[in-house]
Amino acid sequence: MVNVIDNEARNRSNMMPVGVKIIDDKGNTTHTARTDLKTNYISLESKWFGSSSNNTGGGNTGGNTGGTTGGGTSQSQVTQLPSTLNLFSGSAVGNILLSGPSTNYDNVQDGLLITLSNLTPGITIYNSQTRVDLTPSGLKTINIPKEKLVVNSSFDISDQLSQYIGKTVQGQFYDSSSQTWSNYGSAYNFNIVSFGGTTINVLPNTTLSMNLTVNVKDSLTAGNGNHYNGLQIPVIQVNDYKN
Repeated sequence: MVNVIDNEARNRSNMMPVGVKIIDDKGNTTHTARTDLKTNYISLESKWFGSSSNNTGGGNTGGNTGGTTGGGTSQSQVTQLPSTLNLFSGSAVGNILLSGPSTNYDNVQDGLLITLSNLTPGITIYNSQTRVDLTPSGLKTINIPKEKLVVNSSFDISDQLSQYIGKTVQGQFYDSSSQTWSNYGSAYNFNIVSFGGTTINVLPNTTLSMNLTVNVKDSLTAGNGNHYNGLQIPVIQVNDYKN
């Protein structure tokens, strides 16, 4: 606070103050400066203001710093998608466009749950159409953890699929006369040999690229059996999941 010392001003024709004094917040005078009567100027040294607690802004500085820092580090929570919401539903191999996730997947919960079709499309083997029903193997879903959902990156699911190698699946053939699919008899013991296309690519615009295939063989021929390779496994649904 700056007060004008005017106790002598009434005796002067120009009514100029004779000086100023600086008073701190406790009412104490910290500095006094008088008017140069020849020039009518009052000189104030900058260091006087630097020593005042009001001018250093100690209290305000701390408050402002705390407020700014707190505001800068605080982020509003992103609303997470419910697990019941289908981000994709249909049947697809290759690029799969998801509906609902943000571009950086920050609104999915702990990752994506991918549901696979139990039936592979048919392939021609020995002049007949053959497909397999994966239900007996227990293969149903795979997941992509949230930390792996990085655009322009890839995620390998071999470790999730390894438990199904050697498992039994049901072979089916297409009867052209009845135009229906029928199960092979018990003499045909189909088993999973390996998987292909086990890399999932995370593409821009909430798109996944997935070309998963399964290789199986039957037990008709002694030793090696007949091999059925490259049977595609379509994706039929995608959701997010919570651990």
